[in-house]
Amino acid sequence: MASNSSTIPVNDAGLVPVSSTSAAFAPTFVTTVPNPNLLGIYSFVLNDVIGTVASNNYLALFNPVGSGKTVFAFYAYVFAYVTGGSSMTKNSMILSRASNVVGGTLHPQSDIGVNDTDMALPVGQVYTGNPTVTAGSKLFAFPPPTVSGDDVNVLAVSPGSLDGAVTGAVSLKEGQGLVFNVAIGNTNQTWNINVVWGEM
Repeated sequence: MASNSSTIPVNDAGLVPVSSTSAAFAPTFVTTVPNPNLLGIYSFVLNDVIGTVASNNYLALFNPVGSGKTVFAFYAYVFAYVTGGSSMTKNSMILSRASNVVGGTLHPQSDIGVNDTDMALPVGQVYTGNPTVTAGSKLFAFPPPTVSGDDVNVLAVSPGSLDGAVTGAVSLKEGQGLVFNVAIGNTNQTWNINVVWGEM
């Protein structure tokens, strides 16, 4: 994975896209020596969520006001598939900056993976269940599957994560976040979202 991502140009959002349409493809997250100022590296997995016809904010990562920290988004991996029927709704899942995240389901810290159990508890908040957000600039698009048996895998990597640094990573100051949204979807689609971030 590292060898592939290092040869792909960084897009305008500062992300390095790595994609595959093989069902055997799976991401491998390798953490190098982290920035010594990082207080923690965290992850969240949203798995096997059925698509919706209406607009849906599947997941939002938010750095709340008063956290005293900056959140750095390192990885975003989306795997989507169709197991029956077809989906001719060809709307990608869009990763955007976000603010004013409320509603939906706010997950407890126990639902968030920790790279090292000695690290501090995360300040980053994870919302699922279609929270209300104010969407900002678009950072990345994850294409959807369209026919039965089809699957799409896309791994977006912030450049800073490639060497364990935060320089170049998508940063979220207090009151800022990210949201994964599909404007118009299909109930034959199933989505999986993995996101990895650091805090300092």
